[in-house]
Amino acid sequence: MDEPFRSSPAASWASGAAGVAVSKAGAVGWMSAAEDKRALARSRDFLVASGLDPRALRGERPKKVIALINPQQKDVQDLVNLTRP
Repeated sequence: MDEPFRSSPAASWASGAAGVAVSKAGAVGWMSAAEDKRALARSRDFLVASGLDPRALRGERPKKVIALINPQQKDVQDLVNLTRP
């Protein structure tokens, strides 16, 4: 029980937020390398906040996740009902 991944390749993988890796940033399409780096970091932060934050996993309002949503994405805002207290 203390080592659920013993004898598995997963035993050497990082856990928690350290286990969420993103690609190396670079200029892509209309984005500069700096913009891509920022987008990748925000995507990683979103994944950590939505999938690893114990409060969000318990069903509490995912404030960190909501704060990372692009305010220009009205359809996403509507989906998570940002008007709720």
